[in-house]
Amino acid sequence: MSLRNHVIWRDGLFLKPHHFQQQQRYLEHLIRSRSEAIDPYQHGVSRLEINKESLLHGKLLVDYALGIFPDGTTIDVPSETMAPAPLDVSGENVVGQTVYLALPLRSNGVPEVEDPLNPQDATRMRAFSQDVRNNTSSDSEAFLVDVAQYRLRLMLEREDRSAFTCLPLTRIRNKNSDGSVVLDDEFLPMASTIDAQPRLRKTLDDLVGLLRQRASHISSRMGTPGQRGVSDVSDFLMLQTINRLWPEFRHMSSLKGVHPKELYKMFSGAAGELATFTHEQRMPTTWPAYHHEEPQICFDPVISSLRQSLSTIFEANAIALPLNKQKYGIITSPLSDRSLLNSAIFVVAVKASMELEELAKSFPAQTKVSSIERIRELIHLHLPGVVLQRLPSPPRQLPYHAGFSYFQLDANSAGWQYIENASGFAFHIAGEFADLQLQFWAIRNERTT
Repeated sequence: MSLRNHVIWRDGLFLKPHHFQQQQRYLEHLIRSRSEAIDPYQHGVSRLEINKESLLHGKLLVDYALGIFPDGTTIDVPSETMAPAPLDVSGENVVGQTVYLALPLRSNGVPEVEDPLNPQDATRMRAFSQDVRNNTSSDSEAFLVDVAQYRLRLMLEREDRSAFTCLPLTRIRNKNSDGSVVLDDEFLPMASTIDAQPRLRKTLDDLVGLLRQRASHISSRMGTPGQRGVSDVSDFLMLQTINRLWPEFRHMSSLKGVHPKELYKMFSGAAGELATFTHEQRMPTTWPAYHHEEPQICFDPVISSLRQSLSTIFEANAIALPLNKQKYGIITSPLSDRSLLNSAIFVVAVKASMELEELAKSFPAQTKVSSIERIRELIHLHLPGVVLQRLPSPPRQLPYHAGFSYFQLDANSAGWQYIENASGFAFHIAGEFADLQLQFWAIRNERTT
């Protein structure tokens, strides 16, 4: 039979403690059921401080603990609730053990208040006397009232906790030869706010900085002279995504009392969006759902993905190479990054005051392309250089300019052998092209052979 139904109050009722206890159980159940319907993840610590001095002596002592147990019991150590006795972790096999703050569960037939003459481990509370004044009268004398204190205790993971409601607080990482204990800084306690999870708070602050740094990097690259309009659409979308995320992360970082569930929602959403740009499959990994009891299970993979995405080095796919006019119609383009020879294709963009079809035919025929070191030799001996192949449309990585024709340097042509060990490219244009405009581009990661 349920012990949580409300009491029926009638005239002439002979009152006993049972009536008030039953009414209190009903009210507690009502509050808990209504609040859990709004948010089932209200339990957990909202403040936690462990005495560091006691760890040096092989003991674990809780200085402050504010929170709600899974059964709805609220605690405030030490203001309203007596701190539990220190946990002696001098025994064997304690490394890797999770430490719990435990409170005996309410059980039918078991007294909730400890009897000094017949103490039992299963009792939830101990009684002590406290002076209480009548707050409706200024001259009333204090009256001694018996009030209850919860009997908290610290327990290890290996202990039987079936008769207790528990909150995981920390994990033992190591036990030194001098008896001191080291706690796991990576452990995340079950909490109702990230204020009780310093690692998550620090991670949030770090990500705010990473987002700002990455946005600054992308925007500065997109605004570099000679590169404006060169970046793929993905660069603009990436910047747009980060510019949306950064204010959201910064706002969350400024708040107190942020629930881990809300932080996980924001982290996972951001990681999923960024995966579009940084993951090979363009899709996020299937991460675990939010896990309130063991938040490390869900947070660690999402945080790892976020850091990976924000640490990815983004390089401009299209690089404008300089063109320097020399004597006798020769134009040179020094190559500072030789890795481009193995990974990039090279494209010449040409515009002149003539029909596009005529330009497409005459320019490759009257232009010789080779290395800076061999160009004069090829001119004098009338030898062919690197073949120029006309492209039917502008490469998507390059900015579009009306009236330009595009030619790719054929890396499979015989003249390419002179480029492989050269200090740069050289062009010799024999014909006359009115109002000639040239651009020379290297497009990364497009080389297929």
